[in-house]
Amino acid sequence: MRIKSFLAVIAVLLASANSFTQTKKFVVVGRYEIVVDTTQLIKKIIDSCRFDAVDREIVRQAPSQNAIHLGQKYELQILYFDGNVNSEEVLLAMSANNLEPANILEAGYFTLQYPKNKKQFLVFLGTVWFGGGRRDGVPILDYADSNHYLYLIYVDVIWDYHFRFAAVKKSEK
Repeated sequence: MRIKSFLAVIAVLLASANSFTQTKKFVVVGRYEIVVDTTQLIKKIIDSCRFDAVDREIVRQAPSQNAIHLGQKYELQILYFDGNVNSEEVLLAMSANNLEPANILEAGYFTLQYPKNKKQFLVFLGTVWFGGGRRDGVPILDYADSNHYLYLIYVDVIWDYHFRFAAVKKSEK
C-alpha cells in the first residue's frame, strides 16, 4: 500500500477539476491550537490516543511523513459544509481559502491535545492510503456507541452533513 501526501493528491484533483466548478461554502465550527512534536513516531501517537479501535492498515502502514508545521504551534480548523460534498469539492474550497487538509500526524496530536473532541465525524484528507486490495482511503475519527474509532474511509465518497473536515493554514514556501 502506498501513501501519498496531500500535495500530490490536490495537484491531481485541481488538474482534473472543471474550471467552471463553483467553490463550495463552508463554516469554521472550531479552531484549535495544535503543537506537533516530530520526535514521536506516528504509531506511538496513535497508541497514546487510546482509541477503542484503529484500522489495521493505519497501524501497519503508518506514514513516516512529518507534519507541515514542524514543532510549531498552529491552528487546526474544523470545517462544516452544509449539504453533500465530495473530496474534490472540499479540497478546492480549502485551497481557495488558503487552507490545506490536516494529515494523520495532525489528527493524532489533535486527539491527544483535545480528547473530548473525539466525539465527531472528523475527516483528515491530508494523508491518503492508495491500493492494497481496498479502495483509496483517508483517516477519519468516529464516535459511536460510546466508542472512539480511527479508521479509513473511501476518499471518493459523497460526504454528508455529519462529516467535518480538519484543515490548517497553507505553509509558506
